Amino acid sequence: MASPTETTATAIQLIIPDEKNTGFSLNPKISAQVKDLDRMLKAKIAIICVAGAFRKGKSFLLNFFLRYLTALVSGNTEDWINSDDHHRSGFHWKSGSKRDTTGILLWSQPFFIRKPDGQEVAVLLMDTQGTFDHQTTQQDCTTIFAFSTLLSSVQIFNLSQNISEADLQNLRLFVEFAALAKSSEGKALQHLWFLIRDWQFPDEHQYGEEGGSEYLSTVLDCSADRPQENKELREGIKKHFEKASCYLLPHPGKAVRDSKFTGDVQRLETEFVEEIESFVEKIAAPENITVKKVNGNELSGSELIDFMEVYFEAFSSGRMPTPSSVFSATVEMVNMTAASNSKRLFEDKVKSFLDPAKSDEEFQAAVDEASKEALDAFNSKCMESDSSEVRKAKKKLQDDLTELKDKAVLNRQLRSEKLTAEKKSDLLKGEMEGLKQQTQDRQKQMQEMEATFKTTIEQIKSESISKEEMERKLQEEALKQDVARIKMEEKNNELRRQISQMQTMSAQSSAAQIELINLKIENARLEERERMRCESIRHEAAAAPRGGGCSIQ
Repeated sequence: MASPTETTATAIQLIIPDEKNTGFSLNPKISAQVKDLDRMLKAKIAIICVAGAFRKGKSFLLNFFLRYLTALVSGNTEDWINSDDHHRSGFHWKSGSKRDTTGILLWSQPFFIRKPDGQEVAVLLMDTQGTFDHQTTQQDCTTIFAFSTLLSSVQIFNLSQNISEADLQNLRLFVEFAALAKSSEGKALQHLWFLIRDWQFPDEHQYGEEGGSEYLSTVLDCSADRPQENKELREGIKKHFEKASCYLLPHPGKAVRDSKFTGDVQRLETEFVEEIESFVEKIAAPENITVKKVNGNELSGSELIDFMEVYFEAFSSGRMPTPSSVFSATVEMVNMTAASNSKRLFEDKVKSFLDPAKSDEEFQAAVDEASKEALDAFNSKCMESDSSEVRKAKKKLQDDLTELKDKAVLNRQLRSEKLTAEKKSDLLKGEMEGLKQQTQDRQKQMQEMEATFKTTIEQIKSESISKEEMERKLQEEALKQDVARIKMEEKNNELRRQISQMQTMSAQSSAAQIELINLKIENARLEERERMRCESIRHEAAAAPRGGGCSIQ
């Protein structure tokens, strides 16, 4: 296997601050730049991210993870920390007072690690722009931190010397977001590490995780003399993160102050090297890898990308979304993913029942059982299960499963030797009419979505509200539309699968093949129209009045 740190792998931009510092853009070439993309999309995913103040060694720290994971993939982790030259081709960093990383970076090569239970996980490393420098607004700092925390399965909050009250306040958005998820399975947020660099009081709390745990307990103490809102924040951190840990690191030594220092481990203090080695393995060793979860469900790479796009829409304008808007988008995405996976489960199970040799009774019983398993899978993975939205999603899933049952019956009939060619042709014709109707329904739905969006935007712009309130409403509307876009893409994928299945079933009918080609062309047109509609949505949302342009009476 090729080494993930060969020259073909590099740090690539995931999100990029725009030139005017008014927002961010998602790198449109990211899919082409990630190595082994197909394998990553199918695997479960873990993201290790480092965030914190600028010039505090985040990229320097990530290169130790790069060393370890490279050694792990190669099969030899003995003395990994002294491995040759991996630090020279990793995340770029430099000593000094000016920031080096901008936006959010991703290492282009996923590390495919097999956990002790045999599960393969694609591990991604994420680096964030240093916050609180003189070139970045408070808003941008919070946005970068928030976006990276929502995406990561392990967020390392890299801090210098101690945990301040201001550091804890950066976590308030997540605590408020997680508090909304009262009926969710598992914790709403995953593993948070406070990594304290240059710890100066080893006599009070020794270096490492044990001392860090003692120190964190004092920081998160909810004693009576603290203000109520600060106590609530501390309780929220302890309650809503799956795990909150702390690790205390000594100073790495004088070498890091040298502008010519390139990361040579031999020049670092021995005590620092020992502790950083222990810290990296506590997070990245196969038995310790934390797979990304939402609502307690592990995400695949493809599912993560869907969530990434939705969260990016929430933060892209440079304005902070409300916790409720992010939460609502998350609920919709979780339920859409649960329904999609349930249908896929049904289809996979039904494939083994299509043998015409099975009796009709055996086939029907097997299909009914597969449908029950699919519904049970949805019920176990949906979010906010008592809500009206979930009831609607479940009803839609039941209707979809009924359609899939009918298609399974059709597929089995077409395999049967008992039916004449004429009868099979009639069955295919009926199915074609169904696909045509789905295409027409999509056209109508898209027209309705376009009209509704335009009406909503005009209503928002006509309201006598402040600039900030108008921007917030436009942002939330764009977020809703982005979720709708992903739902539409799911429908597109479903239609493509159905057309593909029909091509297989109708291989002997040239007339049916022509009809399917026409359907493919029409669906391609619809997908292009949907893409253009999404571009229009982003343009409308971005065109919100700025400065004094709002209608305030």
